Amino acid sequence: MGIYLDPQKAFDTVNHSILLRKLNIYGVRGTVLNWFTSYLSNRKQYVAMSKYESLFETVSCGVPQGSVLGPLLFLIYINDIQFAVLDAKLKLFADDTNLFLHDSDSVKLFLRANICMSQLCEWFKVNKLSLNLDKTCYSIFGSNHKNMTAQTLYINDKVIQNVASCKYLGILIDSDLKWIERVKYIKLKSVR
Repeated sequence: MGIYLDPQKAFDTVNHSILLRKLNIYGVRGTVLNWFTSYLSNRKQYVAMSKYESLFETVSCGVPQGSVLGPLLFLIYINDIQFAVLDAKLKLFADDTNLFLHDSDSVKLFLRANICMSQLCEWFKVNKLSLNLDKTCYSIFGSNHKNMTAQTLYINDKVIQNVASCKYLGILIDSDLKWIERVKYIKLKSVR
């Protein structure tokens, strides 16, 4: 099973206090921590469209995007998510968060998956992040995946969609692992 989590506005919702606490835990202290505190504090932004501009507003959360530090600070913020799930390993790349589980027994597989999702939801809640439940989905891989329709995956009591294919790190992976969807996508793109 591959579970594809979609953190909602991940870079925009990083809590500054939590991030600074995590930096301290990772050994960033003293002058350097003060520099990060200053970097994140009292940031202002506005919107400009044609000749119109909004008022400046203080940014109370999020990491600055378009900077070299933005992705690094986000990775530091989510680094401990790996300890949230006790019975599986997460695969992380920037804000792509994925969980892969395997078991020959579908009941055990879904039980483990639902426990992992519960643990992840707790981590997201504690870290003041949220999942886009409409874009979070999962796939069952292998020849027996069609026999697993009686099982359900949940996040916060909401049923998560089982999909035949999903994009993982920019590549479409189908549940049969035949790459048919990926080939169709590449053909369509090369015709344009």
